[in-house]
Amino acid sequence: MLNQLKKRIPRQIRILNIYGDLNDGSNSDGVVTTESALSLGYLVKGRVNYYQTFKTTGPEAQHSEMHNHNLAVDRALTNFLWGKHYNMSSNAPKYNPMLDKMMNPGMAFKHGHQLETR
Repeated sequence: MLNQLKKRIPRQIRILNIYGDLNDGSNSDGVVTTESALSLGYLVKGRVNYYQTFKTTGPEAQHSEMHNHNLAVDRALTNFLWGKHYNMSSNAPKYNPMLDKMMNPGMAFKHGHQLETR
């Protein structure tokens, strides 16, 4: 069933998977485990042109508070939506490893290939 749904995902979609770890031993943001959050990469690998993870840790990584009180998440999201690594004229992702390293992502896929950016 997941493979059928996977085929419905547009190839040109860009995904920024933001997830958190409270560093309290739960390996979660209080709601979603890091393992579950990272499983999205498995589901979209080879399907989407661009997939990137962004991990945030500590108390500010709580699931429903990440977007309210976490400057690192705000910056990652702003860079993802409006950063220079995105070519607005062609609507196509343009990978910039230096920018991604500054954002401290986990991993990125570009055109189906995994890029380690840590």
